[in-house]
This record gives sequence, structure tokens and C-alpha cells, in this order.
Amino acid sequence: MNIKKTNMRANRKIFGTLQGFTLVEVMVVLVILSILTIFVAPELTSWKPKMRLKNAADTLFENMQMAKSYAIKNNISVVFSFTLGAPLGLTSCKGGSYSFTDTAANVVANVAMTNNVCLKASGFDPLGTDGFTSRALPINTAVATKTVTLSTSDLPNSGDPTYLITQAIGGGITLTKGTNP
Repeated sequence: MNIKKTNMRANRKIFGTLQGFTLVEVMVVLVILSILTIFVAPELTSWKPKMRLKNAADTLFENMQMAKSYAIKNNISVVFSFTLGAPLGLTSCKGGSYSFTDTAANVVANVAMTNNVCLKASGFDPLGTDGFTSRALPINTAVATKTVTLSTSDLPNSGDPTYLITQAIGGGITLTKGTNP
């Protein structure tokens, strides 16, 4: 017993008096964390659809760049085919898909949008005669600028983000962020 008391005295000299948290202190911390969670949770739920949309736009842009490089590298044309999302109402839609194949029927990219991302294409030929030649120029130049718009049906409000991927008549591809009107 003398050894144990001596060790406790030595510990008190080194660490000071040993005390824990009171129940009131723990409860105050829990209340503060609960209040913070109430304010942060709605922001986290609105963040997920925005990130899903951004990821889909980045993937489409990268696939278009890859199709352009593929056309040059293999000296073959790559054709785009877009399937638009099914309309859910006047302002939103779900899904959509796209496929890029070369003229020898090899698939370069084939992607289906998630149900929360809407794909709309304007200026592209619905028969799938648009894409890149082996010189990285658009196959069909009847329309100078062709645009794919990605939006989300989770955020149907005005001011919500959209992404525009544009193929210019010179073969350039751009990705821009916009907002719903």
C-alpha cells in the first residue's frame, strides 16, 4: 500500500490534480453539436446532387476529349449518339445517355446518366451523324455550335447549376457552368 500511495503522490506532482468532465459539461457540448448538426445537415443534402452533376459534366467533357484524341490517333471518325432524358414535367427530366463509336463500330465511350442528372443535346443530329473526323473536326458542320446541357432534376429551382459542353465548328470543346433560368 505504501508503494501505491507514493506513486499516486508522484503522479499528482507531475500531472496536477486529476479531474474528469462533469455531466453538465458533457451535456453542453452535446447540445452545441446538435445545434450545429441541425444547420449543417441541409447543406450536406443539397451538396450531393451538385457534386453528382459536376462529376457527370466532367466525365462527358473528358469522354469528348478522349473521342477527339481517339479519332486522331486511329485515323478514323468517331460518331456521337445522345439519348435525351425522359421528361418528368415542364421543367425537369431524368437520365439520358450517350455513346461514342468509331466508324468501324468500336465503342469509344458508352455512359448512362444517373436518374438525378438530365442530358439535353441541341444542334446534334438525332441520327447520330455528329462527332469528330480523323482531323479532329466536326463531321457535320451544318450547325456551327452544338451544345449538350446537363442539369439535375433534384434542383429544379431557378438559379440552380447547369453545365454546358459545347463543340465548336473548329473542333474545340468547352465546358462552362451556368444556371437554370
